[in-house]
Amino acid sequence: MIAAIGGLHLAWGLGSSFPFTSREALFENVAGDSGAAPGALACFAVAGCLATSAAAVAGRPRSLPRLRRAAAATTTAALGGRALMGFTVHANLVTPSGRFSEEFRSKDLRFYSPLCLLLALAATPAWRNSGVHD
Repeated sequence: MIAAIGGLHLAWGLGSSFPFTSREALFENVAGDSGAAPGALACFAVAGCLATSAAAVAGRPRSLPRLRRAAAATTTAALGGRALMGFTVHANLVTPSGRFSEEFRSKDLRFYSPLCLLLALAATPAWRNSGVHD
């Protein structure tokens, strides 16, 4: 799931608006403000972080257990922090402009924050138990 979300950010960086009908709709729904579009570089940076997170949670690289545990723990902390910001009505901290629409706030509470929390919980065993057999 983390890798798929990373792929989506990569596509956005390349100009796609999927799954929305336009870039404006994408920015309104995902970034909170249609006038505050994140640039391609920001999308690529997030995609890279998510790819690294997906690898760590999947147990890669096996030859570097400390690095893998640190990356998986960072993934848990980042996703958990993102969920906490959304659930505590601090969505302005995760939007590029610091502003957000009611549409974004609704989606953040219903979808984005719960997804981040579930992904953080799913990533937790990757760093808590990864040292057992290394």
